[in-house]
Amino acid sequence: MNNVYITNIPLQGNRDLEKCFYETKNLKIEDNFETSFPIIPVIKNRENINAPVKVIVIRTLNADTEINFGKFKNELKEIGISEDVITEIGIPENQLDVIDKRCILSIIDAIPENSLVTTDITYGTKPMSAVLIYAMNLIDKIKFAEVDKVVYGEVVRKNGKPTGKYAMYDLTNFIYMTQLVDNLNALGIVNKRKLLEELLD
Repeated sequence: MNNVYITNIPLQGNRDLEKCFYETKNLKIEDNFETSFPIIPVIKNRENINAPVKVIVIRTLNADTEINFGKFKNELKEIGISEDVITEIGIPENQLDVIDKRCILSIIDAIPENSLVTTDITYGTKPMSAVLIYAMNLIDKIKFAEVDKVVYGEVVRKNGKPTGKYAMYDLTNFIYMTQLVDNLNALGIVNKRKLLEELLD
């Protein structure tokens, strides 16, 4: 099975993209380390290191993301992953292109059959994060593929100001909840809200 990793390249200027340590909150990463891209430690700590790796990079097409993409390739190289495994999806800066249905289809098309998919929604615009989450809800309905994780890296703030700390979360339960509701619908369950609460308790 292919290990597929999807991430956005950050929009911020090169000088603002520093390495930091993302403390994991509800996911386990044995060998954690400083990075500019939360997906990098996730790739490094993948369970099946012998499985083929594919990295899908979504990049808004401008000068800052081009420089940041170079940083991403360097960090991949540091963990022993060649840039040859990267598939780049270029997105114009116009948000109408992000929410166009062809954008989500291009992401799904880039995922090979027989894949275990992890997505990082830390960077990119809010519409793109929504597109990625929706794509994760669709892939098992369109392809022989399944979601492994959806991760998010946070700048921890207090009273609206950065604390200098960073955290990483696993949001995959939201994908599982959608799949669970689909299964309940298929079974003809009427009171899905009550059963969901019982199953998730």
